[in-house]
Amino acid sequence: MDINKLHELLKKSWCVETCSPALKECWNYSNPSLGQCAVTALVVNYYFGGKIMRCMAESGSHYYNLIDDKVVDLTSEQFIEKPDYENGEERKRDYLLSNNDTRERYAILQERLYEAKREEKTKNALRFYLLATKLKYKIRTGWDKNHWNINSERLESVAEHVYGTCILATSLNSEFNFNLDMEKVQNMLILHEIGEVLIPDITPFDGITAEEKAKMEHQAMKDVLGDIVSKDKFYDLLLEFDEHKTRESKFAYLCDKMEADLQAKVYQDMGCQHSLDDQKNNVVFNSPKAVKMVEDGAKTAFDIWYEWDKPKYDGEPVFQRVLSYIKNNNTNL
Repeated sequence: MDINKLHELLKKSWCVETCSPALKECWNYSNPSLGQCAVTALVVNYYFGGKIMRCMAESGSHYYNLIDDKVVDLTSEQFIEKPDYENGEERKRDYLLSNNDTRERYAILQERLYEAKREEKTKNALRFYLLATKLKYKIRTGWDKNHWNINSERLESVAEHVYGTCILATSLNSEFNFNLDMEKVQNMLILHEIGEVLIPDITPFDGITAEEKAKMEHQAMKDVLGDIVSKDKFYDLLLEFDEHKTRESKFAYLCDKMEADLQAKVYQDMGCQHSLDDQKNNVVFNSPKAVKMVEDGAKTAFDIWYEWDKPKYDGEPVFQRVLSYIKNNNTNL
C-alpha cells in the first residue's frame, strides 16, 4: 500500500469518533480531516515509519509526518493556511499514545481503516473477476467470418480457449513430467488472455504489428488487473509469458499454440471447416505464406494450421509428437 492509497482509505475511515475532542462539534463529512491529525500521524508512522512532528497551525498544535526528510501531511486539507512546518518538533509515538483519548481514537481509526481495506479488497477482487470472466462471452477471432468462418452454431470463446490451455498443460505434464513449476504455468495460462477483455482478439493477419499488439495488450492487462494486491506479480507473469524465454513460460506458450491447433483439428473433424476453395473472405489468405502452402499441397484448413505452426515446436519432441498425432488421428471421441 502506498501513501496515496492510505490517504484514500483514511478519508473513508475518519469520523466524529476519531476526531479530537475540542473539534468534535465542528466535525462533518465535508471536512473529514478536521481534528484527525494526531491519530492520522500515528497511522502513517505505523505503516511508513519516519518521524511524527508537531507544529503550530491556525487551530493550534498540529501533527504530521516526516518521511525521508519530506513532509507528509494527510490532514492538511482541513486548513486554509499552510501549517508552520519549518518550526516543527519531533514527538515520539509513545508520547502521543500516553494520552488516553488519543490512544482510544487511534484504536478506533485503525479498526475502521482495517474494515475499509477489507472493503477495498473485496471490491478489487470482484472487479477483476467480473472483468476477466467477460471472456466467457467473447468469441475467438480466428473462427469468425473474416477468418476461418467455422460452420457451427456455437463457436469457442476466449475463456474456453484459456481453459483448454490449462487442461492441456496439466495432461501433458502428467504424462511427460516436464519438471516445471506448474502453479506458475497455470497462473500464466489463466491470465494470458485477460487483455482481450478490453481489446480485440488480434490474430497475425489483422494488419496490426506485433509491437503495436504488445503495447495494446500490456496496457489492457494493467487496466484489467486494476488495484488487486497481486497486480505486479501477475503483470510480471504476463510479461514473462510473452517473452517465452524461461522454461515455464516457453511451455505455457507452446500449450497456448497447441491448443489452437487442436481446436482447428477438432473443427476439421467435426466437419465445421470450409474447404480451401471456399475461403474468399479469409484474411489468412492475404498472406503469401498461406497461399504458398496451398500451392505446395495443403488440402484442408487444418493443413494450413499444421504447416504454419510446425516450426514453433522445433526442438520440442513432446509437442512435435502431439501435433503429428492430431494430424493423423480423428479427434472426435
